[in-house]
Amino acid sequence: MSASFAENAIVSKARGLFGKRITSEQFKDMAKCNSVSEVAMYLKSQTHFSDALSGISENNIHRGQLEEILRRSVFDSYSELFRYITDPTPEADTLFDYFFIEEEINEILKMLLLIKAGNAESYIMELPAFLLSKAKIDLMQLAKVTTYDELISVLGESEYAKILKRFTPDEEHPNIRYVACEQALFDYYFGSMLKMIDKYYAGETKKQLSEMLKYRIELFNITSIYRSKFFHNASDTTTVKRIYTYYFKLSAKTFDRLIHANDKEKFKAILSDTYYGKRYPFDDVEYIENYTQRIIYNLSKHYLHFTINAPVAFYAYYYLSQIELSNIISIIECVRYDLSVEEIEKLLIE
Repeated sequence: MSASFAENAIVSKARGLFGKRITSEQFKDMAKCNSVSEVAMYLKSQTHFSDALSGISENNIHRGQLEEILRRSVFDSYSELFRYITDPTPEADTLFDYFFIEEEINEILKMLLLIKAGNAESYIMELPAFLLSKAKIDLMQLAKVTTYDELISVLGESEYAKILKRFTPDEEHPNIRYVACEQALFDYYFGSMLKMIDKYYAGETKKQLSEMLKYRIELFNITSIYRSKFFHNASDTTTVKRIYTYYFKLSAKTFDRLIHANDKEKFKAILSDTYYGKRYPFDDVEYIENYTQRIIYNLSKHYLHFTINAPVAFYAYYYLSQIELSNIISIIECVRYDLSVEEIEKLLIE
């Protein structure tokens, strides 16, 4: 099989997988379910998750078990797709490996929150079993952690440990600095991934992969600024510290203006005059994450539709399937807590 034929086959496969996605109408149907069991039954009978759920009894399944099965199914689709892609990074982390790096960071942050809340022992109940054989950190040992120092010890000589050591609680900062840890861990993630793309990819593939990641970083920044200022009442000085300084469509000056916006209307006016605001109107947004994630969803669809490069198709499909999974989990959580259909639909990203 020629390289070009293989690339085309992978791109077609990614598009085919996306073509089986859950539709808007199906999401609305799930939002009308009265229990987690009903959601599981719908997913099993009406969606592409039917095979993954074929061996379970939807009447007895609980939320954590259902989410674990769904996450494993999504992971399996990535694994199946990526194994046909020629790996340009034989001695470094691959594009696929960065899926695990992000998952590892999320697990570390989850444990940090539990330690901070004095509830570290509950982590074992949420441990993602599908990651056990793939993660480079020992998740079973992570599940035994009860303190910040123990967490660092379990992480050994990893970059994660080096980062967390910078924020070890002391007399000046006796509490866990969760936000600072999160910022530093994702700064490492974004920076190392951009370096990997720059070093191992070339031409249009390199350009498109870099663009997709930079879009994500900028939209992450927009979300962070909005939430920091208008939900947490953070000062401008504090908000600046939560920005990842990788600029793409917005300049440092524009971000500075957003940070110093005094109210939501001023923020909206500044954003509306940017690359994102002109293409995706920032109207009455109740959830800023929905606005930024909807942009990522649409950009990823664009890349998947037009690219001829297998790694780009894989990465676009990764984003799209993560958003689909997020929608399902939002529905499960909302149904569990008996939210109205209208409230659930506000959370969906399409």
